[in-house]
Amino acid sequence: MTARFLRLALAPIVLAALAACGGGGGGSDDSTPAATGDMAAANYATTTGGVVDSVMTGLDFAGTIAGALPQGGGSGATAAAAQRGTFTLPQGRLERALVGRLMQRSVGPSALATSTSSIACSGGGQLVFTDTFASDTAVTKGDRVDVTSQGCIEGGLPVTGSLALVVSQYSESQTALSAAISLTATAFGSSDLRINGGATISVSANSASVSLAIAYQSMTATTPEATLTWDHSFTYTFTDTHETLSFGGIAHHAGASYTLRQDVPFDVTGTGVPASGQLSIIDKDGDRVQVTADGAGFTYTFYVAGSNTPTAGPVQGIRFSSGL
Repeated sequence: MTARFLRLALAPIVLAALAACGGGGGGSDDSTPAATGDMAAANYATTTGGVVDSVMTGLDFAGTIAGALPQGGGSGATAAAAQRGTFTLPQGRLERALVGRLMQRSVGPSALATSTSSIACSGGGQLVFTDTFASDTAVTKGDRVDVTSQGCIEGGLPVTGSLALVVSQYSESQTALSAAISLTATAFGSSDLRINGGATISVSANSASVSLAIAYQSMTATTPEATLTWDHSFTYTFTDTHETLSFGGIAHHAGASYTLRQDVPFDVTGTGVPASGQLSIIDKDGDRVQVTADGAGFTYTFYVAGSNTPTAGPVQGIRFSSGL
């Protein structure tokens, strides 16, 4: 199998997998900020609900036209989560569509240089895609896709701002590929959900599995209810038979921050709904809430630092409909 054939063969898989791409889930490094929040038995359920709402809003940037438009949670992230369809393989993810443009090339003989195309928005106007590629057969450092709006109206709301994806690293062999892509949002979206700031998208694929990651870098997300800051990450990994989702980094809520640690990846095989898995939300003292998935929703259980015996809970958290 040639490297080029592998990349083209994996491109559709990458497109599908980026329906729930993520970054660095389940771990942290020395650059991760320290937690500042403080949880107790009396307030842990409310705090956990706010943290879950924040990180789940990060999964809400799904689209209605070729996966290229934001779809905000106008009635709140929890309500949007309960109404949304499967989040692992929906019709569209913005990152899926754009990374797909970077990863897949035509087979013509000449370099593409800069080209533009557009897609119509449901309420009028269009999104314009400007591709700048050094080659039509190879992914190259510096390749980029820029997205701008030309009077785009979606869901009755004007879409404004811009997005840019730029390849910062790419390598491939006969059997594997890896890529790092920077994502920069400049006030992109509508009044339902608008993002501003940066993130890193990582792709790792071989013949057995694909892993995709997004790590947010103090990106802000503005909804009708609040302006959120994202410093968390999420990682989506799948094989022919198995799909998992993991979170990591720092989550912010009510002016405080909490460490995310994925203890057991969420199993989202098939339905896109977490059938099992455990995520810990940890405060500055090491107290933690264990968020457990059971296929119907999340439950929250509070543990003081150093203890494996619950101090409070479990209590019912977000409930799933057809997906997150």
